[in-house]
Amino acid sequence: MIVVIEGPDNAGKTTLAMYLAKQLRAVYVKVERPQRAVDLMAYQNILEVADDYSGWVISDRHVAISEPIYGTILRGGYDLRPEDITRCYTRIGAIVHCRPPTPAVLSTVGDRPQMEGVIENSDRIIEAYDELFESIHLGQELLVKSYDFTKDSRDDLIDWLKQYRYH
Repeated sequence: MIVVIEGPDNAGKTTLAMYLAKQLRAVYVKVERPQRAVDLMAYQNILEVADDYSGWVISDRHVAISEPIYGTILRGGYDLRPEDITRCYTRIGAIVHCRPPTPAVLSTVGDRPQMEGVIENSDRIIEAYDELFESIHLGQELLVKSYDFTKDSRDDLIDWLKQYRYH
């Protein structure tokens, strides 16, 4: 099962992804920003090969989710085809939307190096993720769960993932 951990910078994605990967004995993959549109499908293929190999893949972000948000806000656009984004969504088993309270995210966003523009646009990035996940909940047949590191149990999240693994 391919599980994507998504959300704005400093929402706890990497910490959660590494924990889930260890507990589920999953392949852990951390995405980097694509240089070309073709990188999106190459990335998706890597996830699928890893899934075939291990049965669990934890992806710290997914280009099809994060690039439309960050590309639009930080660079004024992105170079991904809508049909490729849709194809990727259909191949994802579950998405965990890391969404702690906004003050928790903003309080540490400047503590480590960020991509140019992230700190100044953190509120817009958080809002864009909220809008995306609201639309996913309303209009698509994807398994999505919100996760707030300030109150939610990581082990409960593992139980949730395990119950949907073969659906």
